[in-house]
Amino acid sequence: MFLKDGLRVFDLIILGMGCDGYTASIFPNQIDLLNSDAICAIAIHPDSGQNRITLTGRVINAARQVHFLVTGALKHLLIKEIFFGIGNYASYSVAHIENAEWWIDDEAGA
Repeated sequence: MFLKDGLRVFDLIILGMGCDGYTASIFPNQIDLLNSDAICAIAIHPDSGQNRITLTGRVINAARQVHFLVTGALKHLLIKEIFFGIGNYASYSVAHIENAEWWIDDEAGA
């Protein structure tokens, strides 16, 4: 079994990106979950209050491959901020996932 920093490593994680730059249910108001020592955690959706289970950033970043699938014109400005390191990009959990491969449709990448 492959281990990295004491964690079992996923071969592949496929994630999306929400309209506020969140991924894996790690919302902007819970960015501390990116650095949690836990493997998974409870996240709370900021609008609905719904509890969600998420892998933490440490686990996601330890994966051999991480791919993002991002669609829709509403995400165009977020993509620009993240790719160019401008605006509020650091507040988006998706911007803290390392070595990811991005799959973006024409609208999101316009």
